[in-house]
Formats: sequence, C-alpha cells, structure tokens
Amino acid sequence: MPLPLLTIAGSDSGGAAGAQADLKTWAALGVYGMSALTAVTAQNSVLVQQVHFLPPELIAAQIDAVLSDYGAVAIKTGFVGRVEIIEVVADRLAYWGRGGGRGGGRGGSETRPYNVNPDRGGPETHPNNVNPGRGGSETRPNNANPGRGGSETRPNNANPGRGGSETRPYNVNPDRGGSETRPYNVNPDRGGPETRPYIVIDPVLVNHRGEAMFPPDVADAYRRWLFPLADLVTPNAAEARLLGIGEEERGGGGAGTLGSRRAAARVLIKGARRSDSEIVDVYWDGAQRIELPQALIDTTNTHGSGDTLSAAVCAFLALGHAPLEAIRLAQAFTHTAIRRGAGWRLGAGHGPLGHGLFSPKTGNKS
Repeated sequence: MPLPLLTIAGSDSGGAAGAQADLKTWAALGVYGMSALTAVTAQNSVLVQQVHFLPPELIAAQIDAVLSDYGAVAIKTGFVGRVEIIEVVADRLAYWGRGGGRGGGRGGSETRPYNVNPDRGGPETHPNNVNPGRGGSETRPNNANPGRGGSETRPNNANPGRGGSETRPYNVNPDRGGSETRPYNVNPDRGGPETRPYIVIDPVLVNHRGEAMFPPDVADAYRRWLFPLADLVTPNAAEARLLGIGEEERGGGGAGTLGSRRAAARVLIKGARRSDSEIVDVYWDGAQRIELPQALIDTTNTHGSGDTLSAAVCAFLALGHAPLEAIRLAQAFTHTAIRRGAGWRLGAGHGPLGHGLFSPKTGNKS
C-alpha cells in the first residue's frame, strides 16, 4: 500500500510547477499524492496570465477532508501567497500534525476543525476555536453520518477523554518510537503509538527573475506561523535572502548566522550558489552547514525544478530516509528529471522536467 502525502499548493495550468509538479514527483517515487489547492493560475512556459486565490475556508475544508480520511505521512506546502491563507494553513497543520492548534500542543486546549458543512452541526466556527462557548457548542467537520444514534463523528480525536478513541497519524519513522508504518488510525483496533507527519515548507516568494511577488508581511507570516511547524524549510537563494537566511548574510559568520535567523529545525537553500559548471545547494541541519554540489545541465527547461526537489525530499523523508540522505536522493531525482527533459520543446519558454519512474539504488528512471 503506498504512503499518502499531501501538497498544499497552487495549480499550474501548464503542468510544470506547483501542485502538478509535486504530484508527478510523488507518482514517480511510488507514493500516493493528494492536494489541497490554494490558488488557480492561468500560465504557460512563458508567463503567468492570471492568479485566482481560493477562499481560506475552502482551503481549510480541503485539508480537513483529506486528513480526516486518508491521513498523511508527510505534508508539503508550496504557493500560498497571502497572509490569511498562511494563517489558516498553519492552523490546520497544527491541528492535524500536533493534536491541537497554534499554542495548544498535545497537552493544551483542543482546537476544532472548520465546520465545512454548517447545516450538519450548527453555526460555522473558525480555526483556533478554543472557546466552545461560541454558539453554545463545538462544531466538527464532515459528520458523514449524523444519524448514528446522535453520536458525533470526529477525525483525529486529539482528546480521547472526551468520549472517543484516540486516532493516530502514520507512524512514518520507526526511530520515533514505533515499529511499524501504518496509516492514520481511523480504526482504533490498529493500535500503535501516536506520531505526526513530516512537514516541509517550501516558501514560494519570488518569480523566475528572483523578484519578490508579495509584500513583506507574507514573508513575516511564513516566519511566524509556518516555520515553527516545519521539519524542513526549502527556500531558493532569493527567497532565503527575503527571509533573512541568504548565503551572503552569513558572511564570515558561517552556519551560526543561518541557524540564528531561522525558526525551523532544518533549512535547505536550493541553488545557493552556481557557476558555469555546477549548482550548489546548502543544507543547515541545526549544527553544521553542508554544501551539496550538482553538475549544472545546460537547458532552459527547469520550470518546476524547485518544487520537484522539495517534493522529492518530502517523499524520501516519508519513506524513512534520514534528512541528509533524503536530500541527496531528491537531488539525484531532480537532476535526472532535468536531464530527461533537457531537450524537450513543449513550449516557447522555460519548459518542464521529465518526471518518470525513479530507482534510488541506480539513480535511473524510465
């Protein structure tokens, strides 16, 4: 049975980047990809013509619908673009990933998911509803069978003391205290210790020319709400500079400067440095700075390469690889995908990668 992964990202109508790149990457790596779309774009290999952001309530409903049923071993965020969307994504990740909303944690107050169908349970509540007195009662999402003797249905019951059996997310890493990989425990008889999904935050902040696409409060919202939830943050060089973790900002300070300016446990700067012959990613693991060079492929078909790399890291983490090993495997996958599509002429601009089946043992794909 494949492991389920969730991408929270925008849709690229050209199919090269965004959620489409994530899902192609995951299909090639043999995991099951799911999506919660944040925006719909009209774009091709040349330009982005239009962007339509989806309402935060709909984004929350997508996340709740997927995670309440399928669960997820790992979750990746991509194009988010607005403070209010960042806040609602962070709220849902906190709820599903840690058993409570921002500030609640596993031992704090229980937060409630969006009531995505108000007719099923009363008035709609908002994220971080830590006061059940609003409207007189708690509401919960997708009570798929409200006629079960009047009982409530609730996903991921983070507080089993309220009358329900505790459900559990995938035990994605046996080293975290479990011995078996299993899906969200929607059947309490499956047992097993509670773990949480890996969270990879890919902060999409600049266009292909390295220019900021959003006002500074978007970068601030990433730092405030999403980075504290992340196991890994994967900006490119321009995005890292906007976030205060750019390569040149370290100067003579080495890894310590990078470490002091981030809230996530680990940071991977994609394309931190490049020359005519190689491109270098830089990984900060919380203690040391590691340079990870790759040979530069002479092609303009690199649209979606950053999304692909981050999605591949997310997949390899879910499959049980240690972070540095997951990054190296993801580099190999992305490099192979770029090489496969290097000669394609599917459009007039920057073309897509050639995603396909990939073998971590040989580095080949078909």
